[in-house]
Amino acid sequence: MSTAVSLRFGPGGTGQTNHDLRIGPQPAYVDQSRSHLNRLIVEYQDRTWLRSEWQRIREENGITRKIRKDQCLDYAGIITFGHQAQAIFEQLDETTQDVAYLEVVEAIAARLNTTVTGLVVHCDETAPHAHFKLLGIDYNGRPLSHKLKRGMLASFQTIAAELIARHAPEITRGKRKLERIADGDPLWKIVNRSVAELHRDLPFEYAEKTAELEAKISQLTSKLDKNERLAARALEKVAANEGRAEQAEKNAEIYERRALAARQELESAQRTLNNLHDCSRATIKKEEERLKLLREEQALAQNEARKARTQAAERLEAIKQTGTDLTTREHAIAKTEAVLVKREEWVARGAKNLQSALEKVIDGTHDREITEAEMPTDPGKAAVLRKFAPNGRPTRGWRAKFWSLHYSNTGAPVSEQHLPVKIRDSLVLRFTRFADKAG
Repeated sequence: MSTAVSLRFGPGGTGQTNHDLRIGPQPAYVDQSRSHLNRLIVEYQDRTWLRSEWQRIREENGITRKIRKDQCLDYAGIITFGHQAQAIFEQLDETTQDVAYLEVVEAIAARLNTTVTGLVVHCDETAPHAHFKLLGIDYNGRPLSHKLKRGMLASFQTIAAELIARHAPEITRGKRKLERIADGDPLWKIVNRSVAELHRDLPFEYAEKTAELEAKISQLTSKLDKNERLAARALEKVAANEGRAEQAEKNAEIYERRALAARQELESAQRTLNNLHDCSRATIKKEEERLKLLREEQALAQNEARKARTQAAERLEAIKQTGTDLTTREHAIAKTEAVLVKREEWVARGAKNLQSALEKVIDGTHDREITEAEMPTDPGKAAVLRKFAPNGRPTRGWRAKFWSLHYSNTGAPVSEQHLPVKIRDSLVLRFTRFADKAG
């Protein structure tokens, strides 16, 4: 992400301090004509101070073991910006920039429970950035190496983004690797030291290493010349048979051995310098081969991910369809239940009326014709009785079963849904048999 701020952190050392403070030979990408623009915000502490501070903290925490000679006494960090973030940050005045850098570094130190031992802003390279150093031990006597786990390092990115955003809200935190993978970013952009990064970084690293080797070659050449000159002078004294010739001969042997050692070391450094360019090419080639394999693995992973997404979508659709089917089934069940309730009501009504009709069979009034006084007061109902009664002669028993089994009170036929034909016919058959026997 080009609007992101980034923070890298790792073991420090004298070499990093020399780079931060521009002590000694510097890489070719450093514009030394602009080095006076660099801003020292927190004074750097030397190794004597660092070791004494380590000793003090350890003693306060009851740690009696000696500090190792090769102990990493401090840790170094760098705060950098993406391409667009650089332009945004450079719009801030220098004081605001320095405050932002210092807030980030002090927050990191507080997170690690340790001390800031140096902070400098570099303005003599192509992009704005700041280097900083922290004491390599916390106030409880615990080395920082024991605390720098992945979660801790990830939190540094968040701290840097939040504090820088207070001064430049457009600058954001870079995406975590897992988020970038989830978003489908190509793997070659995510892995450490991609080919693009190597093409970008190697020229600087090559120049830095070249400067280091050239400085070493210069020192070894001077050392070789000096020892050869001293050896030649000692041999001249031996040849001249001057006083103390024996001592001069011994000195000559010493100088010759030193000259031989310097020559061998010089030849080794020269070979290293000559092979440096080939090594850088080999590194890039190796990375290209590695990334080719990574791309193939990524293609397989993406294919598997597509299959998984398709299967998940199919499962989800099946679940939705099942839900739709269940809803439809629930509606059908509810509808059936309503019909059964209504049917139960009609059967109960028919049974009640048939009971009345049967009573009329028993008491002999079943076949007695309904008088005008017994006819319904509703003219519509009376007309229905006369219309459907056998021979137009409605009897008391016929009326009871007629209304309960065939028609509603309005004269409309009973729905088969409410009183199926089989149930109705069964009731009528039983009533008829009973009536015949009773008659």
